[in-house]
Amino acid sequence: MDETGTRPLDHLVHYLNVSKSSVHTESIESDRQSTSLHSGLRTLLTHEGAPKVDAAIHLFTVYSNGNLSSSAAAFIYGVSDKPLSWELSRPAKEYLNDSKNLEKRILEARVRTINGVKHAYDRAAHELASAIFSGRNATEQDRADEALNALKSFAKNSLKPPKLLVRATDMFEHDMFMPLGLLSAKGEYAVLEKKVNILLPLPIEDYGESGCIDKWVVAVSDALEGAEVTVPEEIRQDKSWLGESFEALRRYLTKKERSQKEMLLIVAHHSDGQLWYGENDFQLLADQIKRNYGNSTAAVLAMCKAGGVSSGSSHLIRRLNEFGLDAAIISPFPLDANYGKAFAIEFYRAVKEAQTSGRPDTLEQLFNAAVSATATKMENHTNPRVKGSIGDMGLELILVGNQTLRLCN
Repeated sequence: MDETGTRPLDHLVHYLNVSKSSVHTESIESDRQSTSLHSGLRTLLTHEGAPKVDAAIHLFTVYSNGNLSSSAAAFIYGVSDKPLSWELSRPAKEYLNDSKNLEKRILEARVRTINGVKHAYDRAAHELASAIFSGRNATEQDRADEALNALKSFAKNSLKPPKLLVRATDMFEHDMFMPLGLLSAKGEYAVLEKKVNILLPLPIEDYGESGCIDKWVVAVSDALEGAEVTVPEEIRQDKSWLGESFEALRRYLTKKERSQKEMLLIVAHHSDGQLWYGENDFQLLADQIKRNYGNSTAAVLAMCKAGGVSSGSSHLIRRLNEFGLDAAIISPFPLDANYGKAFAIEFYRAVKEAQTSGRPDTLEQLFNAAVSATATKMENHTNPRVKGSIGDMGLELILVGNQTLRLCN
């Protein structure tokens, strides 16, 4: 959705004037003709009002008799007039939803990282690429191979990290957050030679003029079970901190108020749209959230599977988005509690450092700074042989929505 309220239907937007035949009217806008028609996969590169992208992957899943049937994908990049499309060997959601597939590889990568293996996420990246760029038959496999080779060449020949828009949806408009940032993992089985910046849209997006972020709500607590990282005194002294109790977070989220120009920072346990700190907490359901989010609002949701592909896993982020949230940092995987808490603390510090320096950093810049700082800090809490590999754990996090949101100067 752009600032005019336009929302494309299957990437087709047709502008026309509606009036009585006897009344003369101007075109809808001075720069649009009444017969203006925009269609085709190339519109993936030209979302009105949104950040410009260099390439895009669109993945669409269809159902038959209520069951997953098949997935098709298309890759398009700026220098090509020909979209590269293929039908996958199996539905992407089926692959991502099975914990024995990518999720298992992620957990294995963490173990290898702790054991001192540098760049341990390359196998997960290799498997993800093999699943997405797979063909239903020999012909479709040739097409998938062509698309993957084009993506590799595109990334390799880019002078700076290109922006790749990734949209995965189905016939019911249920979006999946594809963790294709993993394809930038280094190592023996690396897929891409250079980093690619992934843009993942939220189901509801507004890229109109929306101001900046100047307020914070911090819900990071030592009551979180399973984490040894502790809340630093600087956060405890901040007036934006909600305190140790989970009930404080509950009251904030369920209160029917409007938040605007605000960033929400939460570290919690999460499963199928339910939140809690400890096993004795009265769990909060996503359906109970009533807080209304206005312009320039974002959230860091350091919790398990807040971006998972199942309807239950993604219910929380969809609920917040439907109530106005513009952007979020989430994970589609079972996030390590220590890493999630450490990342949230370093994100908080990145914000404070930018504010002190008077820099209006974007959400993307803050995200990258926090990932880098977390890698440095985590090395002091793990096996001393681990140097430089903890940083790859940041690949488990994804930034969805409007990455260009800025801090107020």
